[in-house]
Amino acid sequence: MEKANQWAKNLSEYDSNSFSPLLGISDEGSAAAIIAGVAQTSAKMIAFNDGDINKVGIIIDGERMTSAGECPIGPDEYGVVVNAAVGLNARYYQQHPEILLSDYQTDKSKLLSQVSEIFKPFIETPDQVIRPLKLRINVNIEDYKDQLISLLKDIKKARSENKIGKEEFHRIGILIEIKDVISKEKHSDLFNKLINLTNEIGLNELSIDGYIIEYGKRRLSSNGLLNIIEVSFLNDLINEAKKKNVNLRYKYNIDIESAARTVWTGLHTARTFGLNAGKYGLVPLIMEEQQEVITAIQEAMAGWTAIPAFYVDTPLLSKGGLYFGDTIKEGLLKWIEMVAKIGINTVLIDCPDRIVKRRLLRTSDTDTVGVLSMKDVPEILEFSNKFKVKILWSGGITYSQAYEFGKQKVFGIFTTSTTAKRIAVGNVLIHDPVLPFEMEPTEKGIKVVHSLLQAGFLATSLKTDLAKDIHTTSQKLLSSITPNGLDSISDETLNDYVKKLVLGWKQLINKSS
Repeated sequence: MEKANQWAKNLSEYDSNSFSPLLGISDEGSAAAIIAGVAQTSAKMIAFNDGDINKVGIIIDGERMTSAGECPIGPDEYGVVVNAAVGLNARYYQQHPEILLSDYQTDKSKLLSQVSEIFKPFIETPDQVIRPLKLRINVNIEDYKDQLISLLKDIKKARSENKIGKEEFHRIGILIEIKDVISKEKHSDLFNKLINLTNEIGLNELSIDGYIIEYGKRRLSSNGLLNIIEVSFLNDLINEAKKKNVNLRYKYNIDIESAARTVWTGLHTARTFGLNAGKYGLVPLIMEEQQEVITAIQEAMAGWTAIPAFYVDTPLLSKGGLYFGDTIKEGLLKWIEMVAKIGINTVLIDCPDRIVKRRLLRTSDTDTVGVLSMKDVPEILEFSNKFKVKILWSGGITYSQAYEFGKQKVFGIFTTSTTAKRIAVGNVLIHDPVLPFEMEPTEKGIKVVHSLLQAGFLATSLKTDLAKDIHTTSQKLLSSITPNGLDSISDETLNDYVKKLVLGWKQLINKSS
């Protein structure tokens, strides 16, 4: 198909400092007209009265909200939405060649010949330039230490005979396979012993394979070792391994190139349809793998807004450590710094896990469902601003939090639950096996959330009595919202609220002109 014209600037070019935060609403297309209608009749657009689409600040986030979570839309839906969202679940696993230590015990010369044959094609390449390779020794016997030391001596001799390349090209690692579910009670001593041995014999990598635990199975795949080791136990092991300069690895590696190309196909489709941004997830990649994929995407999508996502409800595994729970914010800041160095200027912080449902922000000090606190937001914003990175926020954002995000003058938020109502399953989701209802954005819901965002922005930006009035009115509006939704807010009350915001925008426009 021909490339469609992009009717608005790239999403990263939106001026949230002048026009208040963006509001993104997920929809597969059926409510696109309603969302667009609210956008053009908002207080902001009434005040500016120029129809400039680059001031609207509403995103139609094209995606299907299935029982499994967010999924990309198809060609039919692309025709009626403004933005596209693309998710990645990269499961292109491969593994390094390995040998069994038991074979060395049985027939030493045969195994050494096997090792030479493994490395031979990587030495005798067409251009005579050595290709890198990692070989893992599977310590599948009980008394492995003496046999392992002897094998490494033979490998060292093979290096001197040019049958194996130098260590920087042809690396050796240890692999241990656990046949049952890994647990701290049963395997802590074994892993500590292996970590110490790996360090003692001069190697720096210990790979582990084991039974895939429930966490990994229910998500089809998770970050590396989190597929087989419970998060708190893995954190202990990583900390112990770091003391010994040993890197812990999962047996299987993701093919980074295939992962990057998978993301690219979705983003390229969105760009071809004339959309002005696309966001993509990076599960189940560890941070260093994410860095490679983001770098490739940034090069391939130059001149367009491709938005990588960070998931605060998913442990982040890196070569330097594991970040989860109380340390996830530390991981987030490291991740922001990493993507900034690649040249990323817009990111998404989200909370999308459908297995153990969490929210982006806690609603109170005793809330155990929310991950971050609203008190964390200024710190994260200050850090990201230092690196010139704009943040979009998503994940069960409430009405009051939308107002607070407006006060914080964030770049933008995504919220669907507060803008939508339950409707019968139909259209593109009709074949979902376990979806009891769909969430359809409503005119009133979008209008309330968008107005609250603008109100928070105006209450902070204006230094007048009107700012105080907007704040007071906003608090009254928020207090009138019941658990059953927005039925308690009359159309007259909402229209009066919008009129007050129009006055606020006009006052702000006059102030800046």
